[in-house]
Amino acid sequence: MEAKEPEQLRKLFIGGLSFETTEESLRAHFEQWGSLTDCVVMRDPNSKRSRGFGFVTYSSVTEVDEAMKARPHKVDGRVVEPKRAVSREDSNKPGAHLTVKKIFVGGIKEDTEEHHIREYFEKYGKIDCIDIMEERSTGKKRGFCFVSFDDHDTVDKIVAQKFHTINFHNCEVRKALSKQEMNAISSNRGEFEIMAVDLVMEVAEGVTVVAVQATETRAVDLVAAVMEVMEATGEVKILSSQKHMCHLHFECITSNLSYPFRIWRGWKLQRLWKLWWTAVKLWANEGK
Repeated sequence: MEAKEPEQLRKLFIGGLSFETTEESLRAHFEQWGSLTDCVVMRDPNSKRSRGFGFVTYSSVTEVDEAMKARPHKVDGRVVEPKRAVSREDSNKPGAHLTVKKIFVGGIKEDTEEHHIREYFEKYGKIDCIDIMEERSTGKKRGFCFVSFDDHDTVDKIVAQKFHTINFHNCEVRKALSKQEMNAISSNRGEFEIMAVDLVMEVAEGVTVVAVQATETRAVDLVAAVMEVMEATGEVKILSSQKHMCHLHFECITSNLSYPFRIWRGWKLQRLWKLWWTAVKLWANEGK
């Protein structure tokens, strides 16, 4: 018996539903593109009134693709917004629910050329452009690129798939967020108490591993905050993490960081990026 594709990849979020839409009318509409294994309109548990959105789950990913190709959709006289459902695991990641047409691809090796990237991603949808990032002075690849598509659904489909192999190398893929989008996410993070920030080592020229210990936060928040200020556009990676502690790997603005130091204990800041901005200026001054 052939294994079924993961349910998460077969599920669509349907937003903008009329309050009059029922499971029956929602099912009747979306069954035009395939067999549904589940259909639900989300309701208030007390009043039972529709919350204006729901989910439909198809029996195959191909049927999901067909339904998305048939946009726009109108249910009970109202245009609705179908999107690939975001897993509970990913729902708290920065920008998980944003609609974007560009992805960040990390882990690009020196032997990977534009045609490798194009050949891999064009099976998902039409590519507008590919931008492989390089060092300005040497032209050496920086290990990541951006790929823009003509449809946000292509991006949603790609990031929903956890593993990508390009030119025989495993790559990290996620939505590429603008600086404005990152700022909006940062403003909603709340307060952090930084317990310690330690320089662990300089692993290469301009590339440093830093240990961050904080309270009431998660590693993903630390990474997003560092990315925002350092404008690393994805060069920040979690090397290891445990409760309230993570090691980050990121490209610095100065390479003179090969000495140990320990700073900042118990500072409460409205935003974590303020701490990092102070750190960047201190490092830059020390390096002069």
